[in-house]
This record gives sequence, C-alpha cells and structure tokens, in this order.
Amino acid sequence: MLRDQDLPRMRECDLRRNRGRLSLYLAVARPDHWFKNLLALAGGTVVLWRPEVDVGPPLRVLGSLALAVLVTCLASGANYITNEILDGPKDKVHPVKRFRPVPSRAVSTSRLWVLAALFALLGLGIAYLSLSPPSFLCTLAFLLIGGVLYNVPPLRAKEVPCVDVITESANGPIRIAIGWYAVTTASPPPLLFLLSCWALAAFVMAGKRFAEYRFIGDPESAAAYRSSFRWYTERRLMAGMILYAFASVIFFVVLVAGHGPLRLLWMLPFVAVFIAWFLRLSARKDRFVREPEHIWERPVFAAYCIGMAVLFAVLGLTAG
Repeated sequence: MLRDQDLPRMRECDLRRNRGRLSLYLAVARPDHWFKNLLALAGGTVVLWRPEVDVGPPLRVLGSLALAVLVTCLASGANYITNEILDGPKDKVHPVKRFRPVPSRAVSTSRLWVLAALFALLGLGIAYLSLSPPSFLCTLAFLLIGGVLYNVPPLRAKEVPCVDVITESANGPIRIAIGWYAVTTASPPPLLFLLSCWALAAFVMAGKRFAEYRFIGDPESAAAYRSSFRWYTERRLMAGMILYAFASVIFFVVLVAGHGPLRLLWMLPFVAVFIAWFLRLSARKDRFVREPEHIWERPVFAAYCIGMAVLFAVLGLTAG
C-alpha cells in the first residue's frame, strides 16, 4: 500500500512525464471515480422487484441500463472537470492536491472547459435521444447540482458547512433515478429509498471531510483550502457521520416496513458492519476515505461492499 508521504513525489513525476498530453486532460474527468455511476444499475434493479411493472424484453432493459451508466459517466466527467478547474487556486495549498493537473498548470483550462462541455452535451444528448424524458431531466439535474450548484461561485455549496455534504450526496440518488427512469416511467422511484441512499452517501461524504480535516492537520491550513473547515471540527464531523448513518437506517426500515419486501431487513446487520468499518477507517486517516477511488487498496473492504450490493439485489429479486 502506498504511503501518504510518497504521493507528492509520485504525482510530481507523473505530471512531468505527461504534461500537456491527452491522458492528463482525460484524467481530470476522473474515470477512476466512475465506478460510482454503477448506482444507475441499482435504480434499474429495484424496478425489477416490482412484478406489476412491465419493463419489456431483458435485452432492452440491459441496453437501457448500459446507456444510463454511460450517461452518468459523461455527466460526472463534466462535473469533475468543472470541479478541478474552479478548485485550482485553493488546491495549490493542499499537501497532495497541488499536484493535480490544473493547480500544477500541466493542462490548459480553456481546453478543459471545451472537454467539459463536450461531456455534458454528449450525456444530455444520449439521455434525450435514447432514454426517457425523466432520465434526461435527472441528467440535467445531475449537471446543475453536481457541477454548477456545488462548484460555481457565488453558489459554490462546497464551501458552506453541512450544505456541502447534503449537496454532493444528492448525486447518489440522482444516479439511481437515471437508472430507474431508463427502465420505466410508470412510477417514480420510492422516495424513502432515495432518502436512505442519500443519507448513506452523506455519511460517506462527511467521513471524507473528517479524513481531509485530520490529514491536513492544521485548522488554519484547512480553512485556507476550504472555507467550510472554518466551522468544521473533528467532533462536529463525527457527529454528522453518526446522524447521517442513523437517518439512512431509519429511512430504510420505514421503507421496508411499509412497502416490503420484509426480507430486506436482513441487510441491517451488514449495513451496521459497513458503518462501523468505515468509521474505523476514517479515524485511521485512511487514504481511500479521502479519495474513494482508492477503495481497491482495501480489497477486503471493497469485496465486502460488492457482497452487500449483490445480497441487496438477491434479497429483493427473490422476495416476491
């Protein structure tokens, strides 16, 4: 496993080797983060739990879900590019992020804006032409919330305490909704399911802030990097994590108790282990908590998360 103190040297060498290359421009879109867009599959899977909903031939469903994942990848790529361009000045004071392509001036920001627009237009175009109108609207919401509201001044929700977590965590339910509406428009996704997913995402996001704050180590440096850290403290962030975790479980239990299938309650002990495990990793300043794309550096934890997803799908599909 790589040590944090090794990262600046490795990233600086990588930038020198690839300065100005297309690979660096594509890296700003963070394709290593795109595995999170598999949440679109979760939306389509939950639709299949409802036998009364006619979703059509299996091949059509698979094709629609593949397009939904592609759309979310393109939209998230546009959001990540916007994020890195606008974060560039503040990333310069971060011990690791200063070696990203934008703050290190290894790429042209004007070209990045063109790439972001291309990603956004492709995502919207595919959603409009090949998916449903609600999927198109959800994709647009994904771009507006995850790209504009979260990053662009004067809104820039990422600088506002609590609002930053609430806003970025909304991307998870939006991804799920894109997948749901790619399969059916007969009914909207269950609100409590979306709220439960949002709260769990907020738990992870608050953990990311907690790990970032502890990694920087100095309150003044943390505040120079991100304004929200002027208010955040370790205690406040930990309290937020616990609050979001409880909210996620409560929403899930109310959903299952009211709408079933009751067999999904078997997920609760596994979710509890996930929450406790993530809290432990957050307290240890684990790198993947700050940068979720490095979850594969924790193969046992990654395998556990994949197993939870599979169990969730199996319990829902076999409960009828």
